[in-house]
Amino acid sequence: MKYLERFFEEYIMIIIGVIVMAASMDMFLIPNKIAPGGVSGLATILYYLFSLNVGLVIAILNVPLFILAFRKLGFLFCIKSLFATALFSLAVDILPIPCITHDLLLASIFGGVLMGAGLGLVIKAGATTGGSDTAAVLAARVFKHIKINWLIFIIDFVVILIAAFVFSPELSLYGLAAIFISSKAAELVLEGPSTSRMIIIISKNSEAISSKILVELNRGVTSFSGTGMYSKQGVNVLLCVVHRDAEVQFVKDIVMNEDNSAFLIVGNVKEVLGEGF
Repeated sequence: MKYLERFFEEYIMIIIGVIVMAASMDMFLIPNKIAPGGVSGLATILYYLFSLNVGLVIAILNVPLFILAFRKLGFLFCIKSLFATALFSLAVDILPIPCITHDLLLASIFGGVLMGAGLGLVIKAGATTGGSDTAAVLAARVFKHIKINWLIFIIDFVVILIAAFVFSPELSLYGLAAIFISSKAAELVLEGPSTSRMIIIISKNSEAISSKILVELNRGVTSFSGTGMYSKQGVNVLLCVVHRDAEVQFVKDIVMNEDNSAFLIVGNVKEVLGEGF
């Protein structure tokens, strides 16, 4: 039963993600000649050069990539990705979604946000719509010394370069902006907003600081033994994870009241698992 629930959940997520991506293409990117890199960007360029349907070109370019990458990506992943790609191709060509702005800045921003949000949902469901990612996986077999993220960048950059010649350098820059915004939106969907903070404290009054954090803030603290490499003296290093920026300020106040010469580091945390989080 759980498998069926997960199955339907994944495919519903793919459908929603694909529709959002198609809306991005039809409402913002295609009408404004913004090529968002990869296969979608190349399909947009071919649409204006030869009047070819964008969705059809996306399907034609992606299917061979999936066939070649079948062993590398796995059966279930390829099946879900083929479904997502086929649905994306149909949605771009069939859905009656009108263009709502010809302002290039708005089109690149909102087109990138929707594209990234939709792609994030598809990836979260364990699939992809092909394009740069799949092409990069295949290229990595030949160029083994180059990392996949760099191969994705190279593929997208080549498409942007083609758009600069076919459309204009200005439009290609809007396409580059859309790619950047899309990647950040996809990251936000996949990982969620980073609200937790990690705090590292080095202080001679570590006992007093940790006691106040435990009692007044009700957050756990872990102590490590360290050595100052300049002084060669032993120090206690405190590690604490808090949930909100207000709690960060609370910890800062505690540290400054107990030891205004303490060394304190605050960093974002992508994910926290355990009691209280």
